[in-house]
Amino acid sequence: MTKLCPCCKEAIPLSQLWESLSVCKCGHHFRIDARRRIRYMADEGSFQELFGDLESQDILEFEGYMEKLESARFACGEKEAVVCGLAEVGGIPCAMFVMEPFFMMGSMGTVVGENITRLFEYARELSLPVVGFTVSGGARMQ
Repeated sequence: MTKLCPCCKEAIPLSQLWESLSVCKCGHHFRIDARRRIRYMADEGSFQELFGDLESQDILEFEGYMEKLESARFACGEKEAVVCGLAEVGGIPCAMFVMEPFFMMGSMGTVVGENITRLFEYARELSLPVVGFTVSGGARMQ
């Protein structure tokens, strides 16, 4: 399988993209999902997810919003637009959040805000630095 680079138009084998951290030889950076970014950044086997049980609800009852949420969950396999946890980077323990670009463009709903807030509070209790990767389409305005 290959992926076409939108800049140089070259077909790149997926195995080559994986080895190059999703960067084409022309310098184009492909969008990557949250879990792949975690694999790239965290020391192998060190990531422990936190707060993965929270899911957005349609508290304002916007028409079609639940369908959009279900579609986003199905498309990327995540419950929400952020993945939070504890990890080590270069042997240094840290708290980490990584936004998911394939879940409604990483937009911030109530659960994303809650997860990131909880992560910072937890990191403060443990005196850990926080490493964060944002990819956001802004706030959800449904």
